[in-house]
Amino acid sequence: MISDAYLTRSRVVRGLRDDPFGEHIDLYIEELQRRGNSLEIGHRYLSLAWDFGF
Repeated sequence: MISDAYLTRSRVVRGLRDDPFGEHIDLYIEELQRRGNSLEIGHRYLSLAWDFGF
């Protein structure tokens, strides 16, 4: 599961929250957690979102 510590310390998550679509990132993270994604998979998906946004 994606940990709260990861979400507060992650450069990727902070950057995504500052992105124009940042208001939606928390909903996306909630969906990843609801699906039971591991930290590794969650990080991979969030990194892809970061790459797509920039």
